Amino acid sequence: MKEKFVSIIFKSTPKDSVINMLGDFLKGLLGNYINPIYKESVLTVFFDAESEIDFEEIIQSLNEDFYLTAILFESGILYSGTNKNEYLSYIAENKNKLLETNKLYIAEADLIKFKIISNIVIKNILKEYYEDYQMKNVIKTYLDCNMNISQAASKLYMH
Repeated sequence: MKEKFVSIIFKSTPKDSVINMLGDFLKGLLGNYINPIYKESVLTVFFDAESEIDFEEIIQSLNEDFYLTAILFESGILYSGTNKNEYLSYIAENKNKLLETNKLYIAEADLIKFKIISNIVIKNILKEYYEDYQMKNVIKTYLDCNMNISQAASKLYMH
């Protein structure tokens, strides 16, 4: 089974009753999933990647309905061998950077735009290119040039 996860990152610690309500809400929404993990103001739920859910709309509603200040991070598909605990630690370590983005919804690919990158993210997002040194160099240069194509091409001696 291919899995994904969402993490709801709270700006301030919510009450236990809010966490319980959110857990019930996610259970109704996702159906079959692994019980939510709540740690350090981050509520994470792993679920079947085949679910088609518009999490961007959901986090807007949650902020309005529960009077929260929270963002939602949606992972890409986690392939076998992905260390879930490593991902949870990564989200916890970077929650302040994620909150600084001023976005309510962040997809895994957005981490590259925000330069919130680690080895686990690179391996998951760029899995096709992880072993390709040249492509990794092109991507790194592009990001180092603040996603300016002309500047990156010049540095890479490309046109």
